[in-house]
Amino acid sequence: MSRSNMHERPWGMTLGALGLRGRCAEVVLRERDREFRIVFDRGLVVAASSPLAADAVVRVALTNHTITPSQVNDIKRRIALAPSLDEVDVLASAIGLAPDKTVALRNRVITQRAARTFALEQGEYHVEDHAPSTGPVTAGVDVRAVIYTGARMNLVDERMASDLRRFGARYILREDAIPDLPKYGFGDTERPVLAALRDGTSLPELEALHRELDPRSAQAIIYALASCDGLVTDPFAGLTERAIHAGAGGRRAPSQSGPITKSGPIARSGAVHGAVYGHNVSSTAIGSNPKRPPSAPHTPIRSRLTTVEEPLFGDDPAPAGVPRDLHDAHAAETRAVPIAMMIDPTTTETVRVTVTPELLERVAAGVPPSRELMEAFRTGAMTTVRPNALTRRETEVLIAERYALVDGGADHFALLGVELGAPIEEVHAAYVELARNLAPDRLIELGIIDDTYKAHAVLAQVSIAFTVLTDRLRRPEYIASLQQKLRTRTASRR
Repeated sequence: MSRSNMHERPWGMTLGALGLRGRCAEVVLRERDREFRIVFDRGLVVAASSPLAADAVVRVALTNHTITPSQVNDIKRRIALAPSLDEVDVLASAIGLAPDKTVALRNRVITQRAARTFALEQGEYHVEDHAPSTGPVTAGVDVRAVIYTGARMNLVDERMASDLRRFGARYILREDAIPDLPKYGFGDTERPVLAALRDGTSLPELEALHRELDPRSAQAIIYALASCDGLVTDPFAGLTERAIHAGAGGRRAPSQSGPITKSGPIARSGAVHGAVYGHNVSSTAIGSNPKRPPSAPHTPIRSRLTTVEEPLFGDDPAPAGVPRDLHDAHAAETRAVPIAMMIDPTTTETVRVTVTPELLERVAAGVPPSRELMEAFRTGAMTTVRPNALTRRETEVLIAERYALVDGGADHFALLGVELGAPIEEVHAAYVELARNLAPDRLIELGIIDDTYKAHAVLAQVSIAFTVLTDRLRRPEYIASLQQKLRTRTASRR
């Protein structure tokens, strides 16, 4: 009997595999001196135990208004006098609970106890197979409901974010999973998320387009569906590069051998992609540079486009409204990337630039770095970034660096490349600059193929950051949440 760490992979996937494969088994989990048990019979969760007082039968019944406070002591006494009997049966007998309500209470207790395992931060488990019970299973909970409840109620934020990154960045609901949606316990509250998943979506898109939704509930829905193989996480798998660029409209690329139809989830996901960001994904051949009509004079936006892991905070005083401990923690935890001090040949001003392969090649050849390269990654002062200022190589570096931040769970300020507590005007300028350089039509113009969908993920998360940090109500709440996370990390290290 082997033991395994319960966090080697998402816990929901472990339980989902046991339930969906129809296993008859008992899962025993141990964390320090506490032990939890989950019993499967032909795929259903038929029993569960928890050492926590909050998961006791009496407490669950009281919370769900099955019993009144005046009945608690009498029921506890009856349960203590009959340790060999099932606690739910003792409670049902004491208050004369109807059979259907007894089954509902038993399933509620099972769900709560099994879902409690998602709260364990450390622990090992082992699985013991056993023979199925005789006769039909009259009571039991579908494992999908357990996973959704556990993720929504008990999974800590850091673990949720880490597990979701393992599942992918963008999701489409599988057609064959739609008939099973009621088994997760989804209701009207979850309907907008499920509707978006049918067309293809990501968490940043959900938060940007449905601000009325609880972000944690949306995360739990995706977590549960992904754990039970209810989602497709690679919407562009199997498409050629030209098909990606032909995109949502169902148009045929200039030199493509066959048409792209508008049927199926992939075509729908492309349509959503264009609609969300307001771009028409053209069918222009890769590497081409179509002429554009002259536009109105553009007023340069003064903003700072900071490199990914370059220190953002230094020894500057904390901005107004930002707690000093939070500011110092960001400064201490931000790692530096290779930086070089170079002379701008046009102004003789000393600037800081990121050391990239392109920069090294230029230096080795005796060619001074381009003005665009220095302006795009200058951090010592505010810079003027003109439309489409970044070259293809610089844009690829920008995508890779910002995706590393997204993948690492960076905060909104760091993702936008502004200081913690930066004013709304600076947040807006940084967002406009990033959105311009990461727009799908700009990537196509540069010949960049976003086949890994990293640019899309970055642009979606940047949109979320802009939405939160420019909202005068959500902004202070977000900064307060950053400070709370800092306190939690500090306490866990002691």
